[in-house]
Amino acid sequence: MSPGGSKYFFIVSKQNGMVLDLADHGQNPGAKVIMWTRKADNFENQLWFEDAITRTIRSKEAPSMCLDVPEDENCLQVNPVEPGKSTQRWTIHEERVCCYDNPDRVLDIAEGSTDEGARVCAWNWHGGNNQCWEFAYQPTQYFYIKSKMHGKVLDINEGNPAPGAELIVWDKNEGATDNQLWYEDRHGYIRSKLNGLVIDTTGGGLVTSEYRHADPSQQWCVHEDQICNAGQEGNVVDICECSHDNGARVISYSWNGDENQRWEFEYI
Repeated sequence: MSPGGSKYFFIVSKQNGMVLDLADHGQNPGAKVIMWTRKADNFENQLWFEDAITRTIRSKEAPSMCLDVPEDENCLQVNPVEPGKSTQRWTIHEERVCCYDNPDRVLDIAEGSTDEGARVCAWNWHGGNNQCWEFAYQPTQYFYIKSKMHGKVLDINEGNPAPGAELIVWDKNEGATDNQLWYEDRHGYIRSKLNGLVIDTTGGGLVTSEYRHADPSQQWCVHEDQICNAGQEGNVVDICECSHDNGARVISYSWNGDENQRWEFEYI
């Protein structure tokens, strides 16, 4: 199954093809985000992703930072995520990047400038090309989901490709196998390389399933060193009873910070 691209994307202006750019690869709070020509290499400061947990758009280069338009400056920048802060809550809707809490407020290239370095601000939607964007997604990247507790990886039991297959932890196989590899789709939800199915916790334990739109039992996302549920706040993927055994069950459980709820994401 073709996964259709990763969660990382360029935000491309329909006005002139320039992209949102974290100026000078800035890593500090308040670093400006400007318009710039799309680069052929060293472009991680031009890649972004949606965080379904915090409803923010984050930088690939500085993932602890998200887009922010402070009201006193009205200038697009990145800042550390502050959960619930309205000026940081942005989402993609068709050809707009709009405020999650006020969809009529959108990202706007100030004064319709076509120059490199142009300022980006928040403005009421009027439909001009300086407010319209395309989203160019990057190729899919696959990874292991490895427990910080013991190094075993998330595994589809016996490589079963059928929906409803149980997820367990198991020693990492010699040589990459699709039943131990995962990717994040355009929404940031985790899917299996084996068959493109998502993680589902409808019955408590983790299984694979066909995607059902807006079903919170399937909205599992990478968030720092956790696998969190975007639709069920506080729920994370947990190795049942802290088991160190091959074949241990994996479940949905309330976050408590223990090592059996912490993961590394090892890209191949």
